[in-house]
Amino acid sequence: MRSVVVIVTAMIVMWTDVVRADGPWDGLWYRDDTKSHYADHSFTLEKKSNGKWTYTSGDETFVFAADGKPYPEVNAPDLSLRASASGENVLEATEAVFGRDVARVRYAAAPDGKTLSLKSTRVYPDGHEMSSESVAIRISEGAGLDGTWKERAENAQPGAGATVATRPYWVISTSADGVMSWFIPATGELIRGKPDGQPRPLTGPQQPGGRTFVWKQVSPRRIDFFASDNGHVIETAIETLSEDGKTFTDTLWVAGHEDEKDVRVFEKRR
Repeated sequence: MRSVVVIVTAMIVMWTDVVRADGPWDGLWYRDDTKSHYADHSFTLEKKSNGKWTYTSGDETFVFAADGKPYPEVNAPDLSLRASASGENVLEATEAVFGRDVARVRYAAAPDGKTLSLKSTRVYPDGHEMSSESVAIRISEGAGLDGTWKERAENAQPGAGATVATRPYWVISTSADGVMSWFIPATGELIRGKPDGQPRPLTGPQQPGGRTFVWKQVSPRRIDFFASDNGHVIETAIETLSEDGKTFTDTLWVAGHEDEKDVRVFEKRR
């Protein structure tokens, strides 16, 4: 794990040195949660007659049994879910990419079946973890864990309510031929290409194979982003640069959840 930390740190230094803020989007961008807004997000847990479960959230769909075995995501089979029941109306679920854990979630339904407690842990490529707790409200018929739930945004986002982050979220640079590179130091995720509407690989140590993205340059200050798993759109984001070039807004939602948009604000420090 130490070697991964060193590599990521070296990449941050390298990108910091490369970024010269020549293009309007170029620079080191820090997320400001005091100006951002996170929506309540809905998902469905459905118990099948054969004892299996279906989980759907718009960007992910799993059909699985609570037997501790890995089950592939419907459109991204390199992403898997394994789950077990640790008590009545309690599921312990772990997501992995290429067999390596990326997230753990504990779902626990209240005795009255009206709320669902979630304890989530995000596992980053360098091995460090970040946990959060939230509550989801039932918005459909059902009993126990079964039903459609809406997770309240309050306390659901790690760092929610914090000040501007101390490390860049995005490192953006543009080459002379117009190729843009958007790098996320925390995850090693890299988005690189021209905003010409052509699909390109979305890469990173926690990105499944077959995941692609499309950029469309709508105007000099707006880029539309679409992420897909094997041709199925899972996420849309609208990036809007301020007139003074000092901030940009990322308006993001997952497929089928257009009414649940997260609006994140990023500020440039150099």
